[in-house]
Amino acid sequence: MAQAQPRREDDPLQAQGYTAQLLGQGQDLQQPEQEAIRYGYVFAVTGDLAGQPIAPRDAAAMRSAEDSVPGVQVPEGAGGGFSAATAMETAAAYNQAVGAVRPGQASDAAAAQGITVTQTAVPGGRVVTEFVAGQVVGQ
Repeated sequence: MAQAQPRREDDPLQAQGYTAQLLGQGQDLQQPEQEAIRYGYVFAVTGDLAGQPIAPRDAAAMRSAEDSVPGVQVPEGAGGGFSAATAMETAAAYNQAVGAVRPGQASDAAAAQGITVTQTAVPGGRVVTEFVAGQVVGQ
């Protein structure tokens, strides 16, 4: 039994934005450019930092900073919560996969102004604050 051929608007490749271009003797299917995950999409930051893609070295630096503060429990070990490093690692892996950043790349703001984690004692506990380029990304 013959099946009906899909119409152009029913073609799943066309619906996803894929285009075929004739290049000499063959065809080349090109994917649409994927947008990078930027700091402003994940964290409440402003200015130049908000528009920069999260890069692999940024994520590694945040993980190192979190690990360097004594007594800081990462959410996996603490039974839930938020870790800026985990969010950044996931975003950086995606950005690298879509070609928005290179392996080992750092964002300009993070490279110039740094990534830090501080711990402040308060009555009954402590407050851990995470910064990228001087802006709070986790507390």
